Amino acid sequence: MLRSATTLIIAATMLTSASHAAPDQRAIAEGHDAAVGVGRTPAAAVSIESCETVAGRPGYDCTFSISVCFDGDTPIPQCDDPGYSERALFVGGDNGWIALDIQYSSETAPHVPLDPSSPLMSDLTPQWLEGYWNFDNCENDGGLTFDRNGGYAVMGGIGRWNLAENILTITLTHEIDVGVTADHEPIAEPRTIRWPVDWIGPNTANITLENGENRQIIRC
Repeated sequence: MLRSATTLIIAATMLTSASHAAPDQRAIAEGHDAAVGVGRTPAAAVSIESCETVAGRPGYDCTFSISVCFDGDTPIPQCDDPGYSERALFVGGDNGWIALDIQYSSETAPHVPLDPSSPLMSDLTPQWLEGYWNFDNCENDGGLTFDRNGGYAVMGGIGRWNLAENILTITLTHEIDVGVTADHEPIAEPRTIRWPVDWIGPNTANITLENGENRQIIRC
């Protein structure tokens, strides 16, 4: 199934010039997985068509395809050619590669705003956060809903949310007593949590939980 394009943009201070070898199959697999929020892609599933340096930009402009032919580490006899190429700008190198501006067509050159003053580098606004998000992937029940009127919902609870600068404030006002009622009951003393948020891309962010743990959320 053709996935929608996902862009992962990071601070310009993390971008380094292409002074080392181009990314290999493993680097492309790991960078791709991090950008689109999927599970681990085996390196052997990646077919590299080209990786070229880009004049005036760091990193490599790579075109590749990923065959659907693995279940974890165990190869399945028949592989499915995806039938299309992906293209992305890969930056980093020594400490790992990061894929920027993944496209599902090799016809258009990747475009990434590398100027740190660009609003796309830190577009952290309430309008950006509106919608349904989940931790790590969209396949579990731990989703977070931030509606445009300030309403917040998570499995088992509802409340209000507010984003000011890089601080997400959530006040939980009602919850479900699992096994007792199916209705949301008011909480005697509403609970408030505050999470620092780091904008990673249009559909990706990092949240620092109260215990200091960093968790990635993605738009679903």
